[in-house]
Amino acid sequence: MPDLSGAAAERAVDEWNGLLDSAPYVADDVGRFHDEFVARDLFYGDRSVCSVFRPRFVTKRQNDYVESMASLVQSAISKTMNAIEANPTELTDLIGKFHPIEREVIGLDNGFHRVDMSVRLDGFFTPTGFNFVESSGTVPSLNAQTHELGAVFEGLEIFAEFSAGKRLRRPDIHGAFMTGISKAWHIWADDPSRLPRVAIVDFLGGVWANEPEFRIFHRWFDEAGFPVTLVDPGELSCEHGVLYDDAGKIDMVFRRLLMWDIMNEPDRCRAIVDAAKTNAVCMVNPLGSTIGDRKAMMALLSDPDLDFGYTDDEKTAIHQTVPWTKIFNDAKTELPDGKAGDLADYCAANRSELVLKPNHDYGGHNIHLGWTMDDSSWRSALDSSIGHDYVVQTRIAQQRETYPTIAVDPEPVTMLRDTNPYMSFGVFGGVLTRLSTSELCNVTQGGSINATFIIDD
Repeated sequence: MPDLSGAAAERAVDEWNGLLDSAPYVADDVGRFHDEFVARDLFYGDRSVCSVFRPRFVTKRQNDYVESMASLVQSAISKTMNAIEANPTELTDLIGKFHPIEREVIGLDNGFHRVDMSVRLDGFFTPTGFNFVESSGTVPSLNAQTHELGAVFEGLEIFAEFSAGKRLRRPDIHGAFMTGISKAWHIWADDPSRLPRVAIVDFLGGVWANEPEFRIFHRWFDEAGFPVTLVDPGELSCEHGVLYDDAGKIDMVFRRLLMWDIMNEPDRCRAIVDAAKTNAVCMVNPLGSTIGDRKAMMALLSDPDLDFGYTDDEKTAIHQTVPWTKIFNDAKTELPDGKAGDLADYCAANRSELVLKPNHDYGGHNIHLGWTMDDSSWRSALDSSIGHDYVVQTRIAQQRETYPTIAVDPEPVTMLRDTNPYMSFGVFGGVLTRLSTSELCNVTQGGSINATFIIDD
C-alpha cells in the first residue's frame, strides 16, 4: 500500500490558513463567496451546501490510490449484480428484501449495465489506509454542486495567490458526467447522432431541497445542446413503448427519483416503471440499479465464501478497502476474527465497534452508531432490527480535519470528513467530500460539502 499520509496536502492547508490571517482581500473574497453561492445554486433547501472557507486538498498519491481502488471495487460490484440477476430466486438470501415493484425491474435489459453510467462509492481515509462503507448506484447526488463549488474557490483572490507556482488540479466532474451521458445515449439509441430530449425526473412541489442542484444539471444539458425539461413523474405517460410529457416525446430520463419514492407512490410513478419495462427511454440510472444501492452489497463483497468471478486485483482491493459487513440476523456466520459465531450475540457484546443501518435507505436515516449509545439502547436497536432488513458493519477509524468558517475573521471548526469517488463507465469522475460536526457525514442530516483539489506530492 502506498504512503497515504498526505504531507503535501498538510503543507497546503498551513499555507492557506496563513493567507487567511494576513491577506488584505479576505473580506472581499468572503462577500464574493456568498454571491457566487446564489448565482450558482449552491444551496440544499434554504441553506448553503458549504460551510467552510477552504477547499479540501489531497495528494496525487492519495487520489491515485482511491481512484484505483474505486475502479476495482466498482468492477466487482458490477459482477456481483450480474450474478444476482442471473439467479433471482437467491436475491433475498444474498442481499436483502425487495419490494414487488423492484422485482418488476431487476434484470431488465436497458442497453448498458445498471450502474455503469453513474455510481458513487462512499468511504473514508483511515490512519492505516482507506475503506468504502457503501455504494450509491441509484441516484448519486451532489456531483453538480461539488463541481460548481470548485469553480467558486478558483475565482477567489486567495486561491489565485495560493495556487501560483503549484501543480494543482480539480477533477472535471462536469466533463465526466456529460461524457457518461453521451456514452449512455450512444449505446442505447438507434440513431445516436440525434440529440435526445431529456427529462430530469423527480417529485416536484412542496419542500424540495434538491431543486438548486437540478437547475445546475438543467444548465449543463442546455449548454450541451440537449433539449431538457424538469418534470414530475405524475405528469408522464407511457403509451405503446413511448414516454411522453405534456410537450411531447421524451428520449432520455435523468432519474433523480429514488426507488423509495416509486415504492411509496407507485401510481404517481407508474409511467416511469412502464417506460423501464418497455425500454421506452434511455434511463440513467436504470431502475435495476436498486441492487447496487443496498448496504448489503458490502456484505457480499467481504464474504470470503462468495466469489462472482473477481480478478486477483479486485480481490486485493476488496480485502484492503471493504470492511466486515453482514445482513443482521440471529444466525451463525463468520465474525471479524474469521471464526464462526452467533451474529446477534457478537453484536450485542461489541457495541462500541459496530454500526447498524438499514439495508435500503438514504440520507443517514435510522443509523445506529454503537459507540454513541448505551448498552440498553443498543440492545433495543438490535432487537427491533432483526428481520427488518438491516446490516451491521465494523466501525471505521474515521478522520477529522479542521477548517475555517466562512467569515472575515474565521473560527476553526473540526469536522468529520469522508471521501466519495464518482465513477462513470469505469472512469473516475471526481470526488465528493462531505463534512460534518456530528458523527454522520450526510448533507440531509445537516452536513456540508467541499470541493477537492489534487496537489502533487
